[in-house]
Amino acid sequence: LDGLQKAEFKREIIMELRRDTLGYSVESLARKVKLEPLKLVRLLEEMQNEGMVISVTNTQRLTTWRLKGVGPGAPGAQASR
Repeated sequence: LDGLQKAEFKREIIMELRRDTLGYSVESLARKVKLEPLKLVRLLEEMQNEGMVISVTNTQRLTTWRLKGVGPGAPGAQASR
């Protein structure tokens, strides 16, 4: 990917992650942004190093990616009562 393509894909990834604050698996996010899963993982890891996204792995070993500071467990998030 060249610099412009990379920036456009990052923008699309951020827009999708804003739509679903619980996050996406790589497979479902790859379908949404129309990018190969391996290239998407590389971009997500780069975005994680930049502090834009976080990854959470559950007990079933499914990794979910979401925007940093958004969603469950984010600072300022309140539990529903």
